[in-house]
Amino acid sequence: MTLTATYRPGQRACAKWPDLHHPIGTAVPAVRQALTAIEVCIECPLMLACRADADQRAAAGEQLDEIAGGHDYNTERAWRTAVYLGKQREAAQRSERAAERAAKAAARVAEKAAKPRRQARCGTNSGYARHTSRKEEPCNPCRDAHRDYARDLWQRQTRGLPVQPVKGPRKPIQHGTTAGYAAHKRRGDDRCDACWDAEAAHARARLAEKRRTQPRKTSTNKGGRPVQPIRHGTPAGHAAHRRREEQPCTECREANARYRADLKKTGPRMVRDELLKPCGTTAAYWRHKRRGEPIDDACRDARRRDNAITERTRYQRNKAVAS
Repeated sequence: MTLTATYRPGQRACAKWPDLHHPIGTAVPAVRQALTAIEVCIECPLMLACRADADQRAAAGEQLDEIAGGHDYNTERAWRTAVYLGKQREAAQRSERAAERAAKAAARVAEKAAKPRRQARCGTNSGYARHTSRKEEPCNPCRDAHRDYARDLWQRQTRGLPVQPVKGPRKPIQHGTTAGYAAHKRRGDDRCDACWDAEAAHARARLAEKRRTQPRKTSTNKGGRPVQPIRHGTPAGHAAHRRREEQPCTECREANARYRADLKKTGPRMVRDELLKPCGTTAAYWRHKRRGEPIDDACRDARRRDNAITERTRYQRNKAVAS
């Protein structure tokens, strides 16, 4: 809503609407009325003088609930007005973006419609379909291509293979290459040994290149905690080597061999009991919890220390991210 008024020099622009600058409440209608009043104040030549007079009255202790000099002296209504303007601005921006997307989509559709379509060439099943749609007599190359297509389709349906029509004569398979492996897979044929070897060599080369260009991050694990150093000479050290895709050292291999020999001899339970962490560690704390055993003071202290270290690490990480 835009209000226009003609006024004499020295006369306020709001003289024609005495109740416009006194909205009641802080609801949306009052906010809209406040916006209209501010627009009128902006067009008034006495806006600065009116604002100065209102500031003097407010400094004298008078409680103002009006709009003077383009300023709303009701704090809550002014805040709601700012929020209302922000939402209106966001809605306008969304509408502009939607209009831009619609214009781009229309331009793409028009460009695609103006682009001439490529005619299907003879000697293919698409060429045969073009002849039949135009009610023409198909040529001999198109007849042969359609016959090959129908025969291949029937073979695939009878063998339970996915239907994949043939577009023209097939190219011979380049055996011993990754392209040959893909052609075997695409046609549903059994892969030959040469293509199997080529695909395996290609996969090994890609894995080696990935390991070379993207080294494994060993500073932190998935949870963001520091990775513990490998305890050499233990079965856990052997497992850590395997997780990091490293060659286990001699000590870890020997420890893992002894562990497996003991596992076959005495069974998993006894070997696991020999490798249990002693009391006074976090692992012992959780072992007591799992077994429903009373937790001693040493394990409780170890759990508290571990929690303190975790909280300090998280605080330092969040502080570094915030900075």
